[in-house]
Amino acid sequence: MGLIGFLSEYKGIDVAIKALHILNKSKDHKYILSILGTGDKIKYYKLAEQFGVNEYVEIKTLPAGSPVIKWLDTLDIYIQPSKTEGLPRGLIEAMSRSIPAVGTNAGGIPELIENKYIINKGDYKNLSHLIKKILSDANLYNLTAIKNFEKAKEYDFSILKKKRFEFYKKLKEGNANE
Repeated sequence: MGLIGFLSEYKGIDVAIKALHILNKSKDHKYILSILGTGDKIKYYKLAEQFGVNEYVEIKTLPAGSPVIKWLDTLDIYIQPSKTEGLPRGLIEAMSRSIPAVGTNAGGIPELIENKYIINKGDYKNLSHLIKKILSDANLYNLTAIKNFEKAKEYDFSILKKKRFEFYKKLKEGNANE
């Protein structure tokens, strides 16, 4: 599982680490949390150590573009446990790679993923539950991956460009409310 974001409290990295702790209590499977971002790595490695999951947490910094896409393609599930958020580009990128996702009810996240995969901010127990549920059911996994891919298409640059053009055209004509 993975997430993209600046290493700070508002991205909910602590929530992800607590969820990982719950998931890794199981002896049959050990999950890895891969984080792509910059910031205070030491703080989050220490937190992972406190929860006994430091060997299952990796924090990477990659240049934008192809390396990020390759990294996303290694993930089984994407999580966005943010406490505050705009419209998370990392989530859209993950969805465009047909990766199932779970996120919080912060900012624009509920606009992107289905309500049943939305958790309350800070709810690491439900986060761990949904991760396990999606990853243990192949049909659910595939259905979620397809839906995410279709939703991500709405945020393709060419489609957004066309929508902006239509909006500005209506605005110019005085019909922006249509």
